[in-house]
Amino acid sequence: MTAFIKLKKTPIEEIIFTISFNESVSIIKLDEFKALPQISNKFSIVDKGPEMESEAKQRNKIDGYVLKCPASRIIQAQRGSFAFHKVNGYERFEILLKELYEYWSLLVNITGSLTINNLSVRYLNFLERAPNEKNSDVLNIYTTHPFGSNITSSFYQLNLNYNTTSGIVANVITADGDVVKGNGIILDISLDKKITKEQNIDIIFSVFNDMRMAKNEIFFKSITEATIKKYNQ
Repeated sequence: MTAFIKLKKTPIEEIIFTISFNESVSIIKLDEFKALPQISNKFSIVDKGPEMESEAKQRNKIDGYVLKCPASRIIQAQRGSFAFHKVNGYERFEILLKELYEYWSLLVNITGSLTINNLSVRYLNFLERAPNEKNSDVLNIYTTHPFGSNITSSFYQLNLNYNTTSGIVANVITADGDVVKGNGIILDISLDKKITKEQNIDIIFSVFNDMRMAKNEIFFKSITEATIKKYNQ
């Protein structure tokens, strides 16, 4: 089975890109970032950390800002990391990566050079499961047990090295879906890579493409042929 199958429908509900770095960015610099027209005209603050006794104390405790826009985007700009979320459904990877690059460049223009030490991408998938289907009908990742229908929920986690040369580490979680979505299984795939020397931003961003390929391979190895057919109808 190829890792590059394209499904007619996608189970992806959310994608999260995270860039971590060595430096601790001051809250003043983060204030400047969120005040940029390219940010403030699109995003509004939804969280700015715990409430403190005074504004001065609060500013000392804030770790960053969570910014959200109506176009199903979220930015988490923190002292030691920068995350970009696409929520409420799928959008083309190339579009999201371009947006991440633009927002990251805006941040670096304010802070100066930041030493990237880790990249990660997380894909949250919701796989539909018919009432007569078992987990093993939907996923190739499942556990056997002697408890029959007495099991009301399940959670399974795998940590693996994607391969020995890429340095990409994967974390795969399966769990029963929530009540809002209905009957289904959550397939949560996270990919991480430590950045030790390379700081050329174009080369670093190409790692996200490697992670996408890793995600595709892990995803299609994780789901059954029946699930592939279901999402290609």
